[in-house]
Amino acid sequence: MLWKIVRWLLEVAVIILAAFYIGREIVENKAVVIDHLYDLNWGLLALAWLTYIGYFLTRSLAWRQIMSDLGVSLPLARASRIWFLSEFSRYIPGNVWSFLGRVYLAEKAGVAKKITAASLAIEMIFLVGSTTVFVALYFLLLPYHAAAAYRWLFLLAIPTVILLLTPKVLRNIINKLLKLMKKEPIKFKFSSAKLLIVLILFTLAWAFYGFGSYLTMAAVVGVGQFSIWWLASTFIVAWLIGYISIVTPMGLGVREGAVVAALSPLISDGLAGLVAVITRIWLMISELSVLVLFVIYKLIRRTVYKKADKDKLK
Repeated sequence: MLWKIVRWLLEVAVIILAAFYIGREIVENKAVVIDHLYDLNWGLLALAWLTYIGYFLTRSLAWRQIMSDLGVSLPLARASRIWFLSEFSRYIPGNVWSFLGRVYLAEKAGVAKKITAASLAIEMIFLVGSTTVFVALYFLLLPYHAAAAYRWLFLLAIPTVILLLTPKVLRNIINKLLKLMKKEPIKFKFSSAKLLIVLILFTLAWAFYGFGSYLTMAAVVGVGQFSIWWLASTFIVAWLIGYISIVTPMGLGVREGAVVAALSPLISDGLAGLVAVITRIWLMISELSVLVLFVIYKLIRRTVYKKADKDKLK
């Protein structure tokens, strides 16, 4: 109980500090910030929206592929619905709702809890592990003056990819995670070829996320002569820092602080703060729009079925 209170206080403190620092920088540079907000490129924002949608869809495809490799075949529409609705529950305070939601919704679709738990463990490993491709690009393309001292860090991506594609090692890691989740170990057979497909899907998802953030930044403040690959990778690295911090829900505040830290040496602190905030907001709007589309689809489907039932009665 005490730990929960301490953790909650820590979450609140991090979010308030991040909001204060970023907000202060934006306010101090409000003239420049307002000018950029007036000159928003809505065409680029629309492209960013589509790219973020690609990120969500590709991640749902990756999870469906994992379920298929575990012997569970889910229709594309149902798998996407289960994945998205469970992910949307991340906005509820607490870091367990997306996991519980996935298990609950999958069970309603006839999937055993231990299978869904195993899929979540695999998904978490590949979600984090696949970012190493972009972490490598981030260090390799660092635009700072002192960048040469850090460029060798891109080599760390090689052993990570090898581990992800080694079935025996992955199986041991997954069963340890299942033990932490108080679930029974599960026996499954993955080939390196199947793992490669999962890795490719997650890498593609991150590419969508990175370029969606890049396009959002371009729409708001411009991107100058900076490498598109480095900027896209910067947002992915910031996500990773927020994710592994486990301090706040969805890395709220931590991710934005990482974006500001990476961009402020290249652009003003105020613009860096604006980019951090707008990319977060636009991602959330994109995610919300998918939820709206799901609701519209369900309403249309229900209306069509009701009409068909009435026609049968006639």
